[in-house]
Formats: sequence, structure tokens, C-alpha cells
Amino acid sequence: MQRITQFGLIEKYINKKENPRWDTEIALAKTAIKCINKMNPKPRFLVIGGDMLDAHPEGEKEIQLREEQYDDFVQVFQDLDPEIPLVCVCGE
Repeated sequence: MQRITQFGLIEKYINKKENPRWDTEIALAKTAIKCINKMNPKPRFLVIGGDMLDAHPEGEKEIQLREEQYDDFVQVFQDLDPEIPLVCVCGE
């Protein structure tokens, strides 16, 4: 299973980058949204379960990263067909 919505996870934990970004997660999420939007019949809703952002709201640097990740998450999921409700079920 791909963790496409935990923005920041791949570069931080898999690629071990010192200043991780989340371009890969954005690209994966956009691809998933395009596929979901093409489904016929349309799904009644889309559930995202687990962590959506990687940065924790602790410390100045992490707070800034979290705000950037949040803004990108919102922007990416605005492309989801408005007839498909998005349900986010938070992780731990």
C-alpha cells in the first residue's frame, strides 16, 4: 500500500533526506485523484485513513513544514470531483 497522503514521509523516512519535501506524494495523490474522478459510477465518497501530513506541530521548523504540507494537501484535493465527498480519518 502506498502512503500517498502522508506528505513528507517518503523523502524523510525512505530517502533519508535532511530537508524532505513531498513532491512524490503530491504526484501520487494527483494520479489517484485523476483515476478516482474517471470512475463510473462515481464513488459515493473517498476515505483517507491515517496520517495526512508528516510534520508534527512542535518547534518552529516543524510548524512551518506542517503549514506548507497542509496547504499543499488542501490544494491537491481540490481537484477531487466535487460530487465525491472527502472523508479524512486521522491517524495516531
